[in-house]
Amino acid sequence: MFHAAKAGDVPLGRTEGRAHLFPGTLENESLSRLIQVFAWRGKTFDLDGTMLSNRVSALDLPAIRAKVYRGSSWLDREDCIVLDYSRTSFVASAVRDEIREIAPGLHLGLIWLFGRRAGWFTLRALEGTRSDGPGGTA
Repeated sequence: MFHAAKAGDVPLGRTEGRAHLFPGTLENESLSRLIQVFAWRGKTFDLDGTMLSNRVSALDLPAIRAKVYRGSSWLDREDCIVLDYSRTSFVASAVRDEIREIAPGLHLGLIWLFGRRAGWFTLRALEGTRSDGPGGTA
C-alpha cells in the first residue's frame, strides 16, 4: 500500500494513531491496542503543517516534536511526507517517520529507527480536523 500511495496532503490538527509493529500477525492487533491506550495515541499537526507533537500516555499528553516536510522516502525514493525528529527531540533523534495518504484523511506511516525499518503505523484525522497542504484543499 505504501508503494502505491501518493504523498497526499499533510494532516492538520489531531490524528488518531495505531502502531502496527507486526502486520499480518495475531499479536499485532492486541499490541496495537495496548500501545494506543498506554503509550502512543496519535499526533497533532500544527495548523501550518510544518511541525507536530505526538500524543502520548493514557493522559493524551503532547510530547516529542518533529519537523514536517515533503521529501524522498528511504524505502522507494518516491515523494512522501517526512516526520523528522533528528533536530527536535533528544529522545527520538534516531527516528524518522514517513507517511503517505492512502485514503482521504487516512495516512500509512513507516517508522525508521537508526536508518532501519522498524514498523508501521496509521494516522486517521479526527472529526473536525482538516487536511491540506501544497496543492491540497481545506
